[in-house]
Amino acid sequence: MLLPTAGGRLFISELPVLSWTEVAHVEALGTVGIEWETDHVALFAGSEEAQELEAFKTQRRPSVMQIVMGIEPADPGQLLVWQAARSHDEYAFRLTFPGAAGARNWRGLVTAFREVFDTANSVIRLQADLLIANYDREATAP
Repeated sequence: MLLPTAGGRLFISELPVLSWTEVAHVEALGTVGIEWETDHVALFAGSEEAQELEAFKTQRRPSVMQIVMGIEPADPGQLLVWQAARSHDEYAFRLTFPGAAGARNWRGLVTAFREVFDTANSVIRLQADLLIANYDREATAP
């Protein structure tokens, strides 16, 4: 089954989740998932010339999701993202898709929130970096 991202809606909430607040004017969604650190070990098979390199997963590290928004100064969702950027606390995030029962949920830190000026004949946008602390594609709640 293909899930379209056009019309996807991003929500944010303080923890514990009591209610979701939609973030308005989301123009671009980054990636969400898991990543691993790796170590490499050289193995010798009989002689130094017959060396093989093996990789091993060592620890999971948080991935970064970047979102881009059109500026809406009075939007409650964007204001909550600003609040999360100033906070040391994790926030809950939810991404829903049009016409689909599934959603993506995670907890994370807003590690950056900045204005993007782009080209001279464009409009100013907001860009936020979300450091994803806990992600489970099958989860129904953060």
